[in-house]
Parts: sequence; structure tokens; C-alpha cells
Amino acid sequence: MAPLRNVETFIEASIHYQLNGTVADSEWETLFPGNGLIVLGPHEQVFSISMFHQLRCLNIIRNAIVERGGIWGHNGSSELVHHCVNYLRQMVLCRASLHLDDVVGRGRPEVFTDIFECKDWDMVYSTVKENQRIHSKHRIFRPNGYQVD
Repeated sequence: MAPLRNVETFIEASIHYQLNGTVADSEWETLFPGNGLIVLGPHEQVFSISMFHQLRCLNIIRNAIVERGGIWGHNGSSELVHHCVNYLRQMVLCRASLHLDDVVGRGRPEVFTDIFECKDWDMVYSTVKENQRIHSKHRIFRPNGYQVD
């Protein structure tokens, strides 16, 4: 993949990607097409793109909150949820941003006026979808896991 170009974007409050409901489930699942997996190299090794790994982890944590009424449930944390919380913590620290965010207090509308410089994630999606199209014969891109033939 070529180096990602930077794009300017607003961070905005959205009605999309809610915690629960069939629409929420569908929206979250579309964030990581084919489970976010790609195939590379002469031995056709399967990899997960970090961006999609992070989005899958957010979805796993979201599901834990919805299904068990909280991340930790009744019997302590599941290994997968713990992995995701730890992985996201490390990725936030790894990609630390020093951008100053407005502090939104009670009684004030949530207005985000800052423009952020982000990586062009549309380029990531198009490259991953093309890789998945080329390697679709391997059946690794199922929504609920992957299988390599």
C-alpha cells in the first residue's frame, strides 16, 4: 500500500454507531469489511490491518457492554475483552496526539469546531477491498471469523 495521504476532517457528533440495536450492529460490522483481513506474500499469509483490529475491538467492547450490561459482566473480564481494552490502550498511547480538545461542560451544546488532520482511511478501505477481491478464493473474509483453505 502506498503511504497514506493526510486529509482534513471534522470530528462530529453522529447518530450512527450507537451502542445497541440492529441498525447499530449493522453499522459497526460494516466498519471492518471481510473482518479487516488481507492476504500478502508468496505464501499468502493472512494479516489484520491495525485500523480494523482497533475497530473490531471497539465493537467487541460495545457488544460486551450491551450483552452483559457492562464490560466486566458477572464473572470478571473475558480474555477477548481484556485483550481489546489493553490493545486499544496501547494504540492510543502509540499514536499519542497532542491536539488540544475543547472541554465540553454541562449545559453547553456539543460543538466541535476543530479541523483534524487524519490519514485517508478511504484509501485503506479501497486497498483492502481490492486485496480481498483478488484473494476471495481463500474464503478467509467471513464476517464471524476466518478460515484459510
